[in-house]
Amino acid sequence: MNLCAYMPYGGTFGVDGSCATYKIVPFNQMVKLTDKIDWIAAGLIQPLAIGIQMSRQAGLKPHQTVFIAGGGCVGLLLGAIAKAYGAAKVVVVEKQAHRVDFAKRYCADVAIQTPPKEEGQDSEEYAQNFAFDVLAQVPEASRNRGFDVCIDASGAAECMQMGIELCRPGGTYVQVGMYRGQSPRINMLMVCMKQLNVRGTIRYTPGCFEEAVALIDRGMVDVRSLVDHVYDFRDAQKAFTAQMQVDVSYHMKLKTSGKH
Repeated sequence: MNLCAYMPYGGTFGVDGSCATYKIVPFNQMVKLTDKIDWIAAGLIQPLAIGIQMSRQAGLKPHQTVFIAGGGCVGLLLGAIAKAYGAAKVVVVEKQAHRVDFAKRYCADVAIQTPPKEEGQDSEEYAQNFAFDVLAQVPEASRNRGFDVCIDASGAAECMQMGIELCRPGGTYVQVGMYRGQSPRINMLMVCMKQLNVRGTIRYTPGCFEEAVALIDRGMVDVRSLVDHVYDFRDAQKAFTAQMQVDVSYHMKLKTSGKH
């Protein structure tokens, strides 16, 4: 269903979004919430469902080592899902220091701030050097010649190449982040020599929302910690403006009605 050529998707491609007190949706798309899930947590079910689809594409299993580039909302939810599924080690890299600190508290066994590129340094050289530093800090991955699963949730060319570098032979690389501009160059020779499983992901498939509800209901994934601020609906423009600030961490919620 996520690959349907004619699928309408709220908020994109000319389809109205959901910034309203009420919205009509088909009954077969409804998912029942439990009493443990309030409206703030419910607002994070959709990105969590996207993360679950990503984890399916990655084939996440217990005891795996998982590398995630990007410590935004999606990257952090992926880390939380990996831990809930029994990952042996979750490593998150992120360029913003406050996000690195939060990742350490939220889901990451190891969180590393990416250094700035040197003048004239190309993306491949940068990725190789930083990948070496990452492996030096994660012996579980180093012993296995890399991570079982590498996921790019940043959309940065350097992080894409870094993920390919850090995948162990026979490992899985999943592209999540959307990039702008020219298509990044990827070392396809390395993909072949390592026999990597390279996969993309988009939206969600049947069961993702139900699984997201179950993970929140059982306390296996904490989504409320990702909400920085709650705005009244009349202050929606302030919320959207604040979301663009670099020092804002992850997610905001608009309060349309009811109590929180």
